[in-house]
Amino acid sequence: MDPETSLQEAIEQTKRAIEQLRERVVTAIMQRNRLQEEVTKRERDLAMRKEKLVQANKLQDQSVANELREEIATLEKELQMLKDSLAKAEVEAETLKAQRPAEEARLNLMLRDLQARLAMGYTTLVENQQPGSGRSEAEEMFQRASGKIEGLQSEAAARQEVTGTPPQAPSPAQSAEQLLSDLERRLGLSTTETPATPSAEPVQATPSPLTTASTEAEPAVSEQPMTFETPPPVEEPPSAPSTPEETAQPTPTVTGITPEEMEALLSHQSAQEESTPAPAVDEQVAQPSTSPWDYTTSTTASTETLEVVSFPVEEELEEVSQATIESQDAETSHPIVMEETATVEAPTAPAESYSETITLEREEQPKEEVAFYPVTQPTPKPVGYDPSYRVRVAAIGTGGIFRGAHLPCYPLIPQAKLVALCDPDSNALQQAYHRLQNLTAEQIERARERHDDDAIERLMRDLDEVRLFSDIGEVISEVQPDLVDICTQPVLHVPLAIKALEAGIHVMCEKPLCRSWLESERLIATIQRTGRFYQHNENWLFDPDYYTASKLIHAGAIGEPLLMFLATAHGGPEGNPKFWNPEFGGGGSLLDNGIHAIGAAWFLSGLKKRPTVVKAVEPFGMAIRMPLRIIDGHYQTVTVDDDAHILIRFEDAETGAWTNAHVEGSWSHRDSPDTVVIGTTGRLYFTSQEGRRYVVITDAYDREVRRIEATGPTWQFWPSSFYGEILNMVQCIRAGRPPLCDAQFGADCSAVVGAAYLSEKNGRRAVHLDEFREFAHSIAQRYPNDPQAADDALVETLLSAVRKSQQHPNG
Repeated sequence: MDPETSLQEAIEQTKRAIEQLRERVVTAIMQRNRLQEEVTKRERDLAMRKEKLVQANKLQDQSVANELREEIATLEKELQMLKDSLAKAEVEAETLKAQRPAEEARLNLMLRDLQARLAMGYTTLVENQQPGSGRSEAEEMFQRASGKIEGLQSEAAARQEVTGTPPQAPSPAQSAEQLLSDLERRLGLSTTETPATPSAEPVQATPSPLTTASTEAEPAVSEQPMTFETPPPVEEPPSAPSTPEETAQPTPTVTGITPEEMEALLSHQSAQEESTPAPAVDEQVAQPSTSPWDYTTSTTASTETLEVVSFPVEEELEEVSQATIESQDAETSHPIVMEETATVEAPTAPAESYSETITLEREEQPKEEVAFYPVTQPTPKPVGYDPSYRVRVAAIGTGGIFRGAHLPCYPLIPQAKLVALCDPDSNALQQAYHRLQNLTAEQIERARERHDDDAIERLMRDLDEVRLFSDIGEVISEVQPDLVDICTQPVLHVPLAIKALEAGIHVMCEKPLCRSWLESERLIATIQRTGRFYQHNENWLFDPDYYTASKLIHAGAIGEPLLMFLATAHGGPEGNPKFWNPEFGGGGSLLDNGIHAIGAAWFLSGLKKRPTVVKAVEPFGMAIRMPLRIIDGHYQTVTVDDDAHILIRFEDAETGAWTNAHVEGSWSHRDSPDTVVIGTTGRLYFTSQEGRRYVVITDAYDREVRRIEATGPTWQFWPSSFYGEILNMVQCIRAGRPPLCDAQFGADCSAVVGAAYLSEKNGRRAVHLDEFREFAHSIAQRYPNDPQAADDALVETLLSAVRKSQQHPNG
C-alpha cells in the first residue's frame, strides 16, 4: 500500500473513532434517560395503586386490597431494580461525558497531523509530476472547484423542483462573468431579486388523489413536471421595518476558487445542464377511482359550501407528552388507538330556523382585540352572564380520543351539558354511550359520599336526555346545540366545522386545524361571516406543566426567553393505517404529533410574538427514517414523515424581541434534548419526584433556585389538560368572549408545518411563513374552481420533499 493511501485510511479510521466516541456518550445518556422515564412511570403506577389500596380499605373490599398489595410489592421490587440500574447508568454516562473532551482532543490532534502529512505529500507529488504523467491541469482545477460547490447541487435541484422551470443552458458566447451571475441566480445565491415568470402554457387540472387512489394503495408517482404560476402581488398593510438581523438569510458562498477554475467549472456545468432534464415534482397519476371518498363542491359569489357525502371518519390519536402524562388521570394518560370508522352525511340544507345566527360585514364591524395578532374571531354579540346557563354540547366523532380524553371531562363540568353523541359507526357510538353510563355512575357515587343531591339529580337527568345520532345533519336540525366538539380525522375537521358554523353553532375541534393549510383560509372566512366562536383544541396550553412554566417565564424567573427545546416523540401509531395515509391526515409525525410542541413553544415564547421563520435542521430535518414498518399487521411503505426536527423563530413586531425553538415531532422515538427553556439569567425544566411534577428554575451557574409544583389555576380543580380546554370554551361561550386559542392560532401552527416541508424541499434553507403562504397560493391558482384539488396538490407537493429525502438520506 502506497503512503498516500495509508494516510487516507488512517484519517478515515481516526474520523470513525471520533464518531464512535461521541456515539458511546450519546448511547449512555439515552440509556440513562430511558431508565429515568421507566423509574418515573413505576413511581406513578405505585402511587396510583397505593391510592386505590386506601380506597379499597375504606370500602372494606379485602379481595381487591390483597390483589393491590401483591401488585404494590411487585412494583416496589421492580422499582428498586430500576433505580439500581439507573444509578449505574448515571455513573457510566457521567464518566463518559467527563472523558470525552480529552479523548476527542487527542483524536482531533492526531487527525490534523495526518491531514497535514497527507497535504505535504500531495504537494510534493504535484511539484514532481511531469507533463503528461497524470491528470491535466484543467481536470485538477475542475476537481477542486467541484469539491467546493458540491454542497450547492442539492439546493439547485430543490429550487428547480419548486419552480418547475428546467434550467437554461448558457450560450457559448456569454462571458465568464455572465455565466457566474446566471449560475448564482439559478442556485439562489444572487443578492438581487429576479421576478418569477408565470408559465406561458395553460395548466391542466389534475384529478384529486382523494378520488383517484385507493386508501390502501401506495400513491403512484409521475415524472411529469408540475408548473406553478406566480401569484399576483397581494397588497398588505405596511409593517414595521425589519432589522438586518431579522431579515438576513444564510447564503452559502464559494470561496478559494480562482477565475480560471470557475470558468472550467461553468463550462462543465453548461454541458451537464444541456444533457440533464430538470427534476420533476412528484405528482400522483390519475387512476380509476376505487375510493369511498366523494366531495361535492358548490361555489357562489359570497360563500363556499362543502357537501360531505359518505365520509369515513377516524378518531384522532392524541399523543400526550411525558410532561402531560403526569397530570392526566388514569383514563386519559395513555395514547389511544382507534379502530372505528364512521360515515357522515350532510343535510341537504343548513337549518334556517336558528334564532341566534349573526351576519357580520367585515367592512363595517370592528374586530375585538385578543391577546395576540392577528384577530380572527368576530365581535361577539353582547350577552348577559347567567351563572345558571349550561352550554349544550354535541360530540361529533366518538372514537378513541373522544372516549378516552374528552368524554370523562363532561360529567365533571356542571357548566356544560352533553346533549348528543354523533357517529355513523354504531359500534363506536354504543361504546361511547356505555362509557358515559359508567362515568356518570362513578360521579353519582362520589356525589352520594359528599351528600350532594343536586349533583346526583343533574347527572341522572343529563344521562337520560343524551341522544344518539349517526348524521351531523340530524344533530343540527333536531338538537341545535350551542357547541359541537369535533373529534375526527383531520380530513373532516374543516368541512364539519364549516357546516356547524353555517348553522349558527360554536365549534371546538381537535388538532391539527386542517389537512391542507389552504383549508384554514376558508374556515377563517366562515368564522368571520357567521359570528360564531371557534377554538383550536391545543390541550398543551392547558397542561399543568406548561401553564406553570408560562407563569414563571412571564414573571421573569429566567430573564428573557431566548431558546427552548421541545420534543413530542414515540414509536408511532402503527396499529392504525389512517395516520400513515396523507389522504386522511395530510402529513406525518410533525403535523399529528409535533403540532403540540409548536403550539406550546409559541405559548411559552409569549403570544405577542408570532412565528416568522422555519428551518428543517440537521441531521434529520423532515425525514422518513424507517421506510418499511409493520402497519396494521403487515409491512407497508411509509409515505409521510416519521421524524421531524425543525427550528422556529418567534418575533415580536413591536419590540423586535425573538425566541428560537427547536421542535421535534417524531414517530421514531426522541433524539433531541428533553424539554428545557433557556433565558438570559437561567433555565427552566420539568422533573418528577414522588409521583408529583415540578417546574425547576436554575440560575446562571446551573444552581437550583426554585422548585414549583406544576398545577393549573390554583383555585380550581384541574384534573387534565382536556378538562381545561373544554371548560375554557364553555366559559367563553357563557361570557360571550372569544377563546384565546382560536382558528388563526391553529392556522399559523399548520403554516409552520407547511414551511418546514418547504424548507426540506429547498435543501433545508430557512423559509419565512409568508413565503410558504405565497407558495401555497401559487398552487391554489392552478385550480381556481376546485379547492379540493388544490388541497390535494399542496399536500402531495410538500410530502414529495420527505419522500425524496428518504431516497437520498444524505441530501
